Amino acid sequence: MKKSQNSSEDLTGLGRTYSVAPGANRSSSPSVPGTVDWGTTVKRGILLKRGRNSLYHPWYLRTVIITDKNNLLYYDNDKMKGAVSLIGSTIRMVPPSEIGGKPYAFEISNIGQQKTSQENRLILVAGSENEVLEWMDALETAHRLYASTVKATYQYASLGVSE
Repeated sequence: MKKSQNSSEDLTGLGRTYSVAPGANRSSSPSVPGTVDWGTTVKRGILLKRGRNSLYHPWYLRTVIITDKNNLLYYDNDKMKGAVSLIGSTIRMVPPSEIGGKPYAFEISNIGQQKTSQENRLILVAGSENEVLEWMDALETAHRLYASTVKATYQYASLGVSE
C-alpha cells in the first residue's frame, strides 16, 4: 500500500470496497497466521489509516476488514498490521477540521473496552460520503451479528446442553 502524508498525493485504491454478502465465499480475505479465528468478513476495503506516531500522524493506505466477531483487522498488502476488538468501542464521524482537512473520516475509540488512553483510538478515512456510510453500516452489522451469536451461545449454555 502507498503511504500518504498529505491529501495531494495519489491515493490509488482508496475507495475500493468489497462487501461480502451473507453465505458468500469469504476465502478472498488475507490469511491470518496462527490459529486465531477472527470471524467471517462482513466488509473489506481500502481506507486511509492514521498512524500512531506521537510527533506527527502519517497516513497509510490499509486493507481493512470488519468481521462478524466484532473485530477490525488491517493489512499492508497481505501482512497483518493490526487487529482490534470493537467490543465496547465508540464510533463517530470526525470533522475535517480535527484531522487536517480530510473529509469522510470516522473514529473508533475505547477499543477493547480500555477507556483511559488517548492512544486507544483508530482514525480511518473513506473515499466518499457514501463509502463512509457503508463502513458505518458494516460496523453496526458486525455488532448485531456478534450480539446475536453471544445471545444464542448463552441461551444454549443455559439449557444445560453440552456439545
